[in-house]
Amino acid sequence: MSLPTHLTSNASQLPFFCSSNSLLFYLDDPSTFSQVLTLYNPYDFVVRYKVLCTAPKKYSVAEPQGEIRAQHSVDTIVRLLDTSASSANQNVVHKIRVQFFDRRKSQDLIGKRDVTCSILSYKPLEQSFDDEPNMAGGTSKRTRPNTITNPTPPIIQQETRDPLVVFILTILGAICAFVLVLPTIPDSDNSFNARIPSYLHMTTNSKVIASYILGLLTNWTILIYFILFHGIKSKRLNKIIHDPIFTSNLNFVKWSANKFHNKLTSNFALNRFRLQILPDISIKVKWFYLEPSSAKSILRAADYPNLYVLGLYNINEKTARRLFTDERFSTGIFKKQITRLIITTPRKKNNSFTIVKICSCIFSICNKLTHLTFSESSYVDFVSLLFDVPSRSFSSSSLLALNIKVQHFSQLLYVLDGRFSQLHTLIVDLINNVLSTDLIENKEKILNLKCFVLSCAWEVTRYEECLLPLIYRMSNIEKLGLYLTIYVNDKFIDGNDLKKNVINRLPQLNLFTFDIRSLMFINNQINLPSKKDIEESFRDFQYTKIISYVDYFREKKTGQCHVFSYPSEMPYYQKITNNFPDGLYRYVRFISLYDEYPFEHEFFIKISQSIPFMERLSLINHQSQIHKQSYKLINHNFNSTIAKYNYLITLDIEEIHDDYIEEFLFNTKTYFHNNIVISINYKSLERVTRNFTRDVTRINCAKINEIFLSGEKRYFNSLRDYFPCARIH
Repeated sequence: MSLPTHLTSNASQLPFFCSSNSLLFYLDDPSTFSQVLTLYNPYDFVVRYKVLCTAPKKYSVAEPQGEIRAQHSVDTIVRLLDTSASSANQNVVHKIRVQFFDRRKSQDLIGKRDVTCSILSYKPLEQSFDDEPNMAGGTSKRTRPNTITNPTPPIIQQETRDPLVVFILTILGAICAFVLVLPTIPDSDNSFNARIPSYLHMTTNSKVIASYILGLLTNWTILIYFILFHGIKSKRLNKIIHDPIFTSNLNFVKWSANKFHNKLTSNFALNRFRLQILPDISIKVKWFYLEPSSAKSILRAADYPNLYVLGLYNINEKTARRLFTDERFSTGIFKKQITRLIITTPRKKNNSFTIVKICSCIFSICNKLTHLTFSESSYVDFVSLLFDVPSRSFSSSSLLALNIKVQHFSQLLYVLDGRFSQLHTLIVDLINNVLSTDLIENKEKILNLKCFVLSCAWEVTRYEECLLPLIYRMSNIEKLGLYLTIYVNDKFIDGNDLKKNVINRLPQLNLFTFDIRSLMFINNQINLPSKKDIEESFRDFQYTKIISYVDYFREKKTGQCHVFSYPSEMPYYQKITNNFPDGLYRYVRFISLYDEYPFEHEFFIKISQSIPFMERLSLINHQSQIHKQSYKLINHNFNSTIAKYNYLITLDIEEIHDDYIEEFLFNTKTYFHNNIVISINYKSLERVTRNFTRDVTRINCAKINEIFLSGEKRYFNSLRDYFPCARIH
């Protein structure tokens, strides 16, 4: 398909369009080696097309020539063939030219379109900014729903080009968007709303419904329409689903409303995939991410000889036992193929014991398992490992990496007592903050462990008596991550302390990441360390960026020193004050705010931008805002002055001044999605909402899914009407 050296000079007579004018191929990202290029025919007659290239040995095109019906489009796949990292293949640009012909006169060139193809050596960081945090064997990055280390496969992301479907979805989306921008009940403080006709004022429930429908218009929905309208034998769909880049990693799970959902909610769509698509591509499938309602039927749809990674979401003990003891699976893929498992369990009573039983079931069946990760749909759901003394079945001779939450420190010690003889990577989130070694006498060296990451949301004690001796047993440790809040007696943990008590004691250590907040009671001490003193203690940490600051609280007579390597991978950020440093904290999910000085609105904007994925926020501050009135005067640019919490699930604002209730409930100051759980004082809420009649707080209150009221409370109809979607406790 070489590009001719001579093209007709009068060729380009009609304009034609492609989905992109440039394609970028990154040599370090195999997912970019195959890309979809859509060719559009906007005219009322059939045209023929032909794809040419200046470097035919470097690229291939799935359908280099064909026809496009009137007012339709065609998808073709451009694949990079030469993926070598040689200097001649880096940072080069080639050209693809698409020629269009009149079908009735096959030699007449009626239009053309040029597309540049650039081969780049690596993908820049900003390109992957929105990727979810993942879990790698040697790091402490958190697994999230967003958490799984897979992008949603393109098989699920291809959009239908059917004009009728596109038209219907576009009109529906436009209507929903229009409803959302219309005012609700006229705000007495807003004269602009009063000038809009009353019939254009939407109820809160109408806006909630419009927002929900708009959220459903995802690429997945469009794919289902693609199947329904075009059928499973569509040439365009077949080209896409048979591409090995797209079909090796299949994700049938989506995350919304704080939990995982099955994407194949339609039995019709499920049967189409199960009966017609999966059998054709089964040999190419390497990764599956499934939800229990469809897991068994999808796994039974075909034999998957190359499947080795499996993610199971919302799985309980009964479902796990049914899957792992299924005769076909237990003697096939689970026993002989699966090396990596990702498990998430729903939050239920006694779920900690469920995890132990699921683990025992997995270890007894999966003989090839090397990597096991337990996670949850959000950091609000603390599902951890809990047992008194583990059974013998809780062991594995093949497991290399384990990522799990444990309830008590003693359970962490059981995991390290030799029952996982080959374990080299252990990532643990500790739920209970009490450190004790009373029940376990094992003091042997842990020689195989190469990577150890420990985090805890709560303040821990006995750091020197319990935790440091455990770390010293890991004599061959190469990567260490400590993300802790520690009570100390008379001296903060600084760079000198970490060098003396951690780094110098581990001879094989080559990567040490940490986020340590030390707390100290202040009685009559003098010469308390300053921020500059703490920074000076890290003078030997030349190759790591260290951020540190110190806060002293006079009323509570306490001080805190926060030191961490940047970028921080800590999932928790506790007692954030006005000294909060600049930066981006992508892995933080759970934060608390506390200060004896007021938080102004600009502070909340900074927090929401620096911690974009926070799911849980608690606030304690009894000081009124100083610049509250000046904010009203300068609030001209509406969007730039709103603090946006796109992933927030739980909000605890019980112990605060009324100004901060306004901060979160005023829709002119704060934006968050639906399904928020909030804890708040009843009297304060009553005051701020003006006895549940205030319009400026009505929109955010309608997004609350559950509300816990403290103090003296009375349940009036006005309260229930003001929170139409909430369960009130």
